[in-house]
Amino acid sequence: MQNLQQTQASTEIINLPGVAAPQVPTYQAAQYDDAAGAFVHSFKAATEASSEVTEKAAIEDAIAKLKALGDAMADRVRQIAEKASVKLGADDLKKLVDSGVTDVKKLIAALTSHLPAQATGAGSGKRKVDPYAKAQKVYEHLAWPDHNDYKWGYTGSLRNLNESTHPWAKKLPDGKPDDKHFRKATPEQQAEMQKRRDADIANIDAGRAARKVNP
Repeated sequence: MQNLQQTQASTEIINLPGVAAPQVPTYQAAQYDDAAGAFVHSFKAATEASSEVTEKAAIEDAIAKLKALGDAMADRVRQIAEKASVKLGADDLKKLVDSGVTDVKKLIAALTSHLPAQATGAGSGKRKVDPYAKAQKVYEHLAWPDHNDYKWGYTGSLRNLNESTHPWAKKLPDGKPDDKHFRKATPEQQAEMQKRRDADIANIDAGRAARKVNP
């Protein structure tokens, strides 16, 4: 009888006010197949081009398709991390129910404690904090000739960097980047930076989840 009551309580908790049951997509091969297939098609077109004009267009298309593939894989990494977080929350919830806890606030907190924090709205007046500030950045330009293993570079501008603290951030008198000290990242370099970023994000999420389980 007690087990039946606990089972009923667990079912009701999922529908507690203020708690939306997370919907985490499961793996589907098409997530990768479509993006990967599109890249391979463009890459093959570039290698078989009959003219440099055609080759250039195919290469540019392949670069765009490679980015789309990277985005699809990065999205899947986030889904996996979120799914793991949801399971941790469900496990915490079960422990509380099994121990007889009926406080609604505690049960809601257990269910949602491991979920990723929601981004702050633009009108909230609070500064958004990047939860992955320590992850590898994907730069459009890399410091030249030494980018320190992809750690020195920029996207957009160097406006927020000072040469006194970042000696590699060379600027012209007007504040714009000095092109003599930077080179545009190649597609291969951007793919490597994206790969490292995805791995860093997965490690950060895993570490946060582990700390919540074993504080």
